[in-house]
Amino acid sequence: MFKSLIESFKGKQLQSAPEDVQQRHKAIALVTAGIFTLTGLTFFLYDVYMVTQVQQGRFDLADMVLMPVSAMMLVMAVVSLMLIWRGRISLGTELLFYFFVLVPPICAVLAITNIAGVAVSYLVILGSAMVLWVLPETSRRRALWSAVAALGLIAAVELWNPGFRVSSGMGGFATTVMALAFLAILVFLVRQAFVGKIRIKLIVSFVVLAILAAGGVGFFVERSSRASFSETIGNNLSIVSAAQSLRVGEALKQKLDQLDTLALSRAVQERAAAATAADHLSPEEIQLRDKQ
Repeated sequence: MFKSLIESFKGKQLQSAPEDVQQRHKAIALVTAGIFTLTGLTFFLYDVYMVTQVQQGRFDLADMVLMPVSAMMLVMAVVSLMLIWRGRISLGTELLFYFFVLVPPICAVLAITNIAGVAVSYLVILGSAMVLWVLPETSRRRALWSAVAALGLIAAVELWNPGFRVSSGMGGFATTVMALAFLAILVFLVRQAFVGKIRIKLIVSFVVLAILAAGGVGFFVERSSRASFSETIGNNLSIVSAAQSLRVGEALKQKLDQLDTLALSRAVQERAAAATAADHLSPEEIQLRDKQ
């Protein structure tokens, strides 16, 4: 009798274990999707503020690219959140990974100069969290190779260095938002780890160490990018001022040429001489008119 009770209890534990793992995975995916939704909303509101308030409604290439991308990030995060809530965890997390983690840094590097360090840090940090914790095991290998391909594409764009890219001050803001999003995910994962198995705790420790190292590298890259960004702005201002000086010089030269042409015209000379000869005012009359 006792043997049958023990076997029945063990059977219930084996049945409940997969359900607990699935519920924990769903909770992690829901929290991550919620954090990414807030992150996407933050990026979108930042782009709207910069265009409407700072730039007075003027769009440059960075705005034309980043505003639709931030809107896409927000929409896909909301869609992923709804899918995960309905139990379609695999589809929801994959949409979140490909459209929120992989696409934005590639688009940013294509449109903005000196942001590759921030883009790589964004992809490595958030991508590592997604692959290790959020994505199902069946999707991790494909996601990992996709992340490697995205890093290769970013490196190829930097080597190409297209001339149509523009400068932007979004790097510091993106770094801050990315760090806050990752810290929020990390806090939740650590909390989950301390109520889980020893294997999960070891993985969390490894991830924390790896992310700290990546964060240090990202901080160094961001500081060097800021110095390069300042230098780029100075060079661009010098080019603009030189171009404006040439334009003003050409306009003055054109006006002087017109005056020289009028001075050489015989009709103008005759009229000037006639006006001078017709002026017979005495000094007293000139002083009287000056007083008037």
